[in-house]
Formats: sequence, C-alpha cells, structure tokens
Amino acid sequence: QIRPLTSHKYYRFTYFQVSRMVVLKFGGSSVGTPERVNSVISISVHSQAKHGSVAVVVSAFSGVTDQLIKTAKLASNGDTAYSNEFDDLYRRHITALETLFASGNTDGNMLETARKEVEAMLMELRGLLHGIFLIREISKRTMDYVCSFGERLSAFIIARTMSARGVQAEFLDARSVVKT
Repeated sequence: QIRPLTSHKYYRFTYFQVSRMVVLKFGGSSVGTPERVNSVISISVHSQAKHGSVAVVVSAFSGVTDQLIKTAKLASNGDTAYSNEFDDLYRRHITALETLFASGNTDGNMLETARKEVEAMLMELRGLLHGIFLIREISKRTMDYVCSFGERLSAFIIARTMSARGVQAEFLDARSVVKT
C-alpha cells in the first residue's frame, strides 16, 4: 500500500510510505542549486533518522532537461552550437559536484572518484550527441535517452555527496529496475 504522508513547506516534494520504506521525491527546483541540494540532503538525513529506510528520488537539476532537449535538437539539425550547450551542461554538473563536496564534511578522496564517474557519464552523453549530429536525426527513444542523463547525473551527484559526508546512501540507476 502506498499512501502520501506529508510535504515540506519550502520544497516541492512528495513523501510516501511504502510498506516500511519512506520514499522522498524532489522535483527540479528542489535540486536547482547546490544550496537547495544541501537542503534536500538535510531533509533526507532527518527522514532517515526518523523512519529508517528511505529512498530519495530526484529530478534533473532545474533547467537541465530543457537544456538537454535543446542540445539534442541542435545536434539533430546539424548545428555545431550543440557543442557549446554540452560544454555548459558539463561545467554545471562538475561545478555542482565540486561545490557540494566543498560545502560539507566530505571525504576528499571520494571527490576525485566521483568526478571521474560523472565525467564518464558526460562523455557518454557527448558521444551520443555527436552521433545525433552526424546522422542529423533523433528518434523519440533517443531523445528519451538523452533526457535520462539529467536525472541520472543529479541522482549520482547527490548520492555520492551524501556518501562522502558519511550518510548511508547508494546510487541506484533506475534502468536496472525499470523496463520501458
């Protein structure tokens, strides 16, 4: 049985109790800046202390899905400006990771590992966008795949930040549990 429990007055998220696990879902504006992500982490830690098992589901950082769509459309139109849009996405995610690690008590060694993993995801996205650019087309399925990078990157960055701060957290790529 899934039932809504509450919501926070400053952050739009849904709070569900599923059996014995609490599920927190945070939208893009809730993870729009590193400061807001820190609040999400705080809410999640508090919920974990209160309820035990907590699953945290996050959207892409605010504006990222729209930027991914724009970038993919530029690439499919043969417009080299897609590369500049990608560079902005790259900088935004690396900066968010570095800012989040710097703003809390984190294990510094974990930053370099996390940065390499984020860069690997971003390089996969770059390759995909380049392929779209080369063939000058994008299917609905490929667009969905491009957009999935937003949620996967934000979830990964938040999970690694929590782990680096000593919070029991693990990134779960939804593709391993959801079949579409």
